[in-house]
Amino acid sequence: MATIKKLEDLEAWQEARKLCNGIYEIVKIYPQEEKYNLVRHLKESERGTMGNIAEGFGRYFYVILPDGKSHNYKCGACEF
Repeated sequence: MATIKKLEDLEAWQEARKLCNGIYEIVKIYPQEEKYNLVRHLKESERGTMGNIAEGFGRYFYVILPDGKSHNYKCGACEF
């Protein structure tokens, strides 16, 4: 298992990024009249997916203490 140190290491984020790039390529061929309806909605929803993954990734962090024990902290709810 690979060590995950940053957001870009997450496989889910990598797949979401590929999906986002694919959507941006696909919507280029949509008709101009859909630019502010369907195209806008597709782009916003995909950016939201990547944002949700990033938010979840940043919510927790782990600390390894000098005695070798690890503790996890939850940032989103201020639980330390």
